[in-house]
Formats: sequence, C-alpha cells, structure tokens
Amino acid sequence: MLIQLWLASNDWIILGALIVIFSASAYAINHLCFHTRYQAYFQSFSGVVAPFFVMAATIFALTTALLGSAVWQNHRDNSLAVQTESQAIEFFINLNKAVPQLAEFNLIDLSKNYMRSAINIEWDLIKSKKRSAQADADLNALLTKTFQAVSQAAIAPAVASAVITAVDKIALARAARLSLMQTKTETVRWISVLLLALLSQIAVATVHLEKPRAQALALVITTATIVVALGLIAMTEAPHSGTMHVTIDAMKDVLNN
Repeated sequence: MLIQLWLASNDWIILGALIVIFSASAYAINHLCFHTRYQAYFQSFSGVVAPFFVMAATIFALTTALLGSAVWQNHRDNSLAVQTESQAIEFFINLNKAVPQLAEFNLIDLSKNYMRSAINIEWDLIKSKKRSAQADADLNALLTKTFQAVSQAAIAPAVASAVITAVDKIALARAARLSLMQTKTETVRWISVLLLALLSQIAVATVHLEKPRAQALALVITTATIVVALGLIAMTEAPHSGTMHVTIDAMKDVLNN
C-alpha cells in the first residue's frame, strides 16, 4: 500500500524518497563500518573479493530491467490505445463525409461530442482510475443514432456494414483505453527491486572494508545509479500523470480538424 502511494505521487516526491532512503542506507552502512564500536567486528569480514559485488549488481540490474520492461510496456499500451481510438474516430468521420445520405443524422457532431467528453472530462478522471458518465452517455448516443441511421438511410448494405464496423471500433477502442487504467505493476516486483538495491549497497561496502573513503565513494556512485534507474521507472509507472505521461493530443488533433 505504501509503495503504491509512493508511485502515485508526483515526480519530486518519487525522486526525493529514493534519494533520502538510499542516501540514508549508504550513510548508515559506512557509519557502521568505520565510526561505531562495532567497527572491529565489521572489519573482520575484510577480504571479500570484487566478483561478489558484481553478482549482486548483476542480479539487481536484471531485475530492474524486467521491472522497467513491464512498466514501459504499460506506458506504450496506453499511448497506443489513445492512437487507436483517435484513428477509429477519424475514420468514422471521414466515412460519414463520404456518404451524403448520412448527413441528416448529424453523426459527425455526435462523434465530436463524445470526443469533447473524453478529452475534457474523462481524461482527468482516468488519473483517479474513474470513467466519465458523460462520455458513456455521449458514446451511447452515437451508437444508437448510428444504428438508426444505417437502418433508415438509403445506402448500400456494404456501406451500412462499414459504418457499423467503424462505430464499433470506437467503442472497442475506448473499452481498451479504460481497461488499461487498472493495469499496474505488482507491488512484490517493486519490493524485490528495492531490496536488491539495498543488497547492492551492502555488497559494495563489503568489498571496500579496508578504506573508508573508497567505500564512501563506491556507495555514492552505487546510490546515484540506483536513484537514476529506479527514479526513471517509477516516474513512468503512472502513465496518466507525471512528466512522462501519455497525452491525448491525437484525439485533440482529430477534434480540431
């Protein structure tokens, strides 16, 4: 629960939390090794070879890569869903323009009403994982009017089928876009990566037990690497908020054309 709350925060809180937590752990490790009465005990572990650190770092890197792949795939899926929906609406509008018999049913206006609701109302609600009742109503009105239009207009069956297929694609695209707002990375993945990051710090410290300054520098570099890597992934976790959020510009372009 705490991790999900952290991931839902703004970018500064995400980065700040990583910096504070791993800087504190790095300082605590260095302090325990060289500045406490337990120094002699920790020094007794001197002699651990560098490949020990490489093993811990490699496992951390692989696990982080898998986590990042899942997060960025979800980000790409959300972006693709917006593109697919905008293309479906654009095709529906162009198809209506090509069939003069449908003009009296105002299907283009209805599709634009739906787009306005999706852009101006629903897009903000998605950040809170909610859907818009107004967008639901506007889409239902578009579907109902389209079915009525193809049954009453004097158009060929093939054209009617194409119009029905086009409006169905809009509904399916929206359903796909809404379903993705519930997608999130499992908390256990984040817990495992954070624990491996801590183990990487401990591994670095273990390899540098002889010299406090060398250990401090190694911990600084490792901590910076952890913060940068996990920070970039965490800021992409919520695709509808933050600096690297998915935009709805594709639908805005269709609406404004």
